[in-house]
Amino acid sequence: MDNRIHLAFQTHTISDEYIGYAYDVDRSFKQAKSHAGEVELLCTYAPDKEYGSEGSIPCIALVDDDSVFSAVDEFIESGKVDNAAELTPLTGKFIFKAKMEYYGDIMYFYAFVHNSEYRMQAGLCLIYPENYSGTEDEKNLIKVLDAAAESFRRL
Repeated sequence: MDNRIHLAFQTHTISDEYIGYAYDVDRSFKQAKSHAGEVELLCTYAPDKEYGSEGSIPCIALVDDDSVFSAVDEFIESGKVDNAAELTPLTGKFIFKAKMEYYGDIMYFYAFVHNSEYRMQAGLCLIYPENYSGTEDEKNLIKVLDAAAESFRRL
């Protein structure tokens, strides 16, 4: 079986009116239903399927779990994230992008703080297997998230 990443080079929109965000992503990623409270706007790499599957990686999602929340807090307080392998401060809708270990996998994400009825520290995250590090597949996945982040918007 071919485990390489094959992109469609066409996009579609992943959106959720309830949380009020959307992003455009390569059609090789399909929307999936998440039952985790700290994961929204989930799509998983599923090029030959109609829908994605929760728990599959590579995946892209809006995540506000402890790992992301703590990284954003740490950056706000100190301008750094100690356990980030890469960190780039940003201006605009995101405050930084980073790459770090995430439960045995790699997470590359764009962090932001959204203030509405409550303070939400979250990231638009790409999670992928550690064995993709340094490969063309990793470069392609990062391009997919970079494009999704560029299109990320409030509804």
